[in-house]
Amino acid sequence: MSLKKTITIDTIGAPASFHVIDNLYLNKGSNFMSVTLKSYFSDETYGQNKQPLSMSTVVMFNGIPPAGVDPFAYAESLLVQAEPKDGTPDPTIYPALPANRYLFAGAEIVA
Repeated sequence: MSLKKTITIDTIGAPASFHVIDNLYLNKGSNFMSVTLKSYFSDETYGQNKQPLSMSTVVMFNGIPPAGVDPFAYAESLLVQAEPKDGTPDPTIYPALPANRYLFAGAEIVA
């Protein structure tokens, strides 16, 4: 599955609207998950096997998927979550790398 949302790739200043999880790292002992995404200009460029605009967007989360849950679907569900507006602390924020936790908030999950 993939994510659709237009963001700007900071390193090159270009828009990207289609994002695919390329790497998912689960650390059971430390209870954290690292997600690396590739971002493409569009789903069409992805479908044409073009190179991604960015290969290094990394988002880290406290916690790992529950047993029996697809880790990629779990990661996507966290990536699209909206930032809490009421000041409620987000237990999924990984303290060492919180800056882009909500970069993909509101994205559409597509097959």
